[in-house]
Amino acid sequence: MGMFSTGNKAGEIHGHTASGVRTPTYRSWQNMIARCTQPSNPAFAYYKKRGITVCDRWRSFEHFLADMGLREKGTTIDRFPDNDGNYEPGNCRWASKRDQANNRITNLLFNYRGSEYTLVNLSRVTGVNKNMLRNRLCRSNLHWTVEGAVTTPKLTRKNQGFHC
Repeated sequence: MGMFSTGNKAGEIHGHTASGVRTPTYRSWQNMIARCTQPSNPAFAYYKKRGITVCDRWRSFEHFLADMGLREKGTTIDRFPDNDGNYEPGNCRWASKRDQANNRITNLLFNYRGSEYTLVNLSRVTGVNKNMLRNRLCRSNLHWTVEGAVTTPKLTRKNQGFHC
């Protein structure tokens, strides 16, 4: 068996590669391995620079499958809770695009009433428009606090005293 063995050549045991058809779970496993081990993969340099690897256990598809289970429709593998961590048990999940978008290293986190939120989640929790929050917290030179950005009403012609 090779370094990244599936345990057999034809996929008879796990059934995820039989007849040349690879299941979504198997494709996710293959792509995870490629990102971290194959210099020809477009993402390799990014993962190598960040030191992200695949644990020895998950170099076998059967172990990966046993730990992660089947990939559900609409999900892909996500390193969570540590986005800078390795692909390994306890640090990966099957996640929706929304979940993954909230787990990006480029996200800013805002502390609001004792919890940390991304801008989008802060908008969802408070009901304040995300664009208004973005303008107040990220683009303004007025240095809004998170509490102020959330609780200050939107200025309209009516509440500014205009009568026309």
